[in-house]
Amino acid sequence: MRPVVRMNSNVARAVLEFVAAAGGPASSLRDEAGITPADLANPRRSLEVARLVNLLNAGARELGDDALGLHVGASFELATLGPFSYAVLNAPTVGVGLANLARYSAALAQGLGTPSLEVRGETARLELPRFGSADANALRHLSEGGLVVLVRMMRRLRGPDWQPHEVSFQHDAPADTREHAALLCPQLRFGCAATSIRFDARDLRAEVPGADRYLLPIAERQLRDALEPAAGSDPWLRELEILVASRVCDGHPPIRSVAPQLGLSVRTLQRRLEKRSMLYRDLVARVRFQLARRYLEETSTELEEIAFLLGYSELSAFDHAFRRWADQTPRAFRRAAGAPKSARAT
Repeated sequence: MRPVVRMNSNVARAVLEFVAAAGGPASSLRDEAGITPADLANPRRSLEVARLVNLLNAGARELGDDALGLHVGASFELATLGPFSYAVLNAPTVGVGLANLARYSAALAQGLGTPSLEVRGETARLELPRFGSADANALRHLSEGGLVVLVRMMRRLRGPDWQPHEVSFQHDAPADTREHAALLCPQLRFGCAATSIRFDARDLRAEVPGADRYLLPIAERQLRDALEPAAGSDPWLRELEILVASRVCDGHPPIRSVAPQLGLSVRTLQRRLEKRSMLYRDLVARVRFQLARRYLEETSTELEEIAFLLGYSELSAFDHAFRRWADQTPRAFRRAAGAPKSARAT
């Protein structure tokens, strides 16, 4: 039996935000698609792709927008993809970025294959996974939105004027393809065996301008940890730690804002931690310490920037906290670990 295909709930959230901004009935469409507020509260939660398809198709109907998938893809915040987008966009070359896209695609979709890259001569072809026997026309808005996001990522890697040589879709051609040409490229094909893009193979060897190569190992490690939990780990506690880690750069993440993201009340979250002999503030401190160690061991990120990433407004506050955790300064820890020195660390 083919596994149920699921996708990250951020996709549904992006659709609903677009519908609401366009004056559409976002709440009723959410209910019609069988999506609950709890489904959207946790950015790590996944939803059956059938519900996302129903949401997109209903949104297109209500807004009278036959290019809704394109429009959602064009407005989608790449940063909401978290470490996945960092691993792709901060790779040293386009080829490595696309390899990361395939390697970590399970962070976005489960029960689906991985994107495949084929190079023949001077042409590269990136094919998106196929949805088995599903009706390609019913999946049109999802496929079109995904292609726009992919092309936007390529433009982040290669420059804003980059265009593929050709874009192919499995579904039939809509009545009007002008926006497809404007957002993607003029060379469009429909009714194909797969959804894919073709582009110059030399792009794969191109270096990524402005890539944060020191951030990339952290993004990759976060994704590996998320996709391959350690044996004997506590899945619920791991989910909470990842959620806290994604919020510490905004300061101490208050429990009242974290609990709803897990579909829990504050008191229920506290009780679950108490059963594990933990306090929320201690968990936040542990997450910060783990992140701090990773930044110091694996990157040459400036100490001031690490302090910011951990939610401290001043380096002195981070220094004081790290001394409490490790009985030494961050700079001394970095030296002992043999990690690359910060450019300003002396």
